[in-house]
Amino acid sequence: MSAGVPTMIGMRFLRRLRGELSTGENLELYVTALLSLTLAVLGVFDVAGGKVLAAATLATLALPAGSLLGSRRQIADLSAEVRAGRAGEVCAVDFSPATSPTPSSP
Repeated sequence: MSAGVPTMIGMRFLRRLRGELSTGENLELYVTALLSLTLAVLGVFDVAGGKVLAAATLATLALPAGSLLGSRRQIADLSAEVRAGRAGEVCAVDFSPATSPTPSSP
């Protein structure tokens, strides 16, 4: 492997990170990772006490838990829409001009 390959991978990661942070995508994962690393460093160097680290660890775990709840709600909503579509229920959006094909001219 050449020395440029790790640099290219690092640059690609930084570009993806910047893009995701600017749109708010995966924000809770990046915050969780940053908090986890910070807590690990504080624990290794004995800067924070056990009670503080335990409380901060639990608070950090709340971030991905909240994200999982949001994902489950999205999946439930999507499943309900699919079931409604299979049952023959039609939404008004299906007939909106933005989604309807344009008629061809004779």
